Amino acid sequence: MSRTPGRINPAWVEVLMATANSPPGLYIVPEPDPAEPVDPIAEAAWPATRD
Repeated sequence: MSRTPGRINPAWVEVLMATANSPPGLYIVPEPDPAEPVDPIAEAAWPATRD
């Protein structure tokens, strides 16, 4: 069993943050396809990751 963490899909984090900041609050949404384009402004705010 690997103890190496997997990559977190930044697009999913963005969608979860959007739901958390909505009037109904945070709720679980399906994970978007990592190949889909994301908001470039939000992407610029993400911390750099090491590959």
